[in-house]
Amino acid sequence: MIRNKKMIKMDILDKFKELELEEGNRLPATWLQNDYFRRLNVFEKKAFDRAVSELASSGLVEYKPGDCPGVKLTRLGENLIYC
Repeated sequence: MIRNKKMIKMDILDKFKELELEEGNRLPATWLQNDYFRRLNVFEKKAFDRAVSELASSGLVEYKPGDCPGVKLTRLGENLIYC
């Protein structure tokens, strides 16, 4: 199944919740790089960048794009996933 932008946003937020991460915590780089990002095809990788950028624009996460992207949960994101 091809992952679209909405599905990728849910994957990211669900992983924060699954790992019980709080404000200021980052998604583990090993999960992001080895388990998630590696499974995405070229189109999904583009959707990933757009999806996480939109989450960051909404204030839910902080995002550092690049070869080893970093995604950190904000207070607003924590409130969203745990309320």
